[in-house]
Amino acid sequence: MSVPSWEHRTSIMAIFHAAFDESGKADREHIVFAGLIATPGPWQKFNEKWMDLISPFGIRYWRSLDAAHRTGQFKCFRESQNDLEKLTLDLADTICEFAEGGSIHTITMEQYRLLPQTRRTEFKDPFYAAFHQGLVGLATGHM
Repeated sequence: MSVPSWEHRTSIMAIFHAAFDESGKADREHIVFAGLIATPGPWQKFNEKWMDLISPFGIRYWRSLDAAHRTGQFKCFRESQNDLEKLTLDLADTICEFAEGGSIHTITMEQYRLLPQTRRTEFKDPFYAAFHQGLVGLATGHM
């Protein structure tokens, strides 16, 4: 039995790493979903640089609500607004440096109400509509 060589293959499977985050809930005016996508090599480099930036402050993961209010892991920034602003800018630069694609989708409650009933039933919640559009944007390259 012989195994076909890669030269004869007509399609190639690619592995991507992706991360998503949301802002807002169904009881808010706007819901925003953002996502990043990259292949494993750049993702690993991104993760290493991200951790190098946040770990000196004792931060293990980013939580925007805590950063905004300087609570939880972000208590150390209560006296140093400039340090938090610099860290935030450094993290944004890191995202731009390593992400191979990104998507941000916003849906308002009014937009959700204007969807056909079948789509509203399918999504059940504006939160899922925003996530769906963000995922489609990443998958189709409309970033």
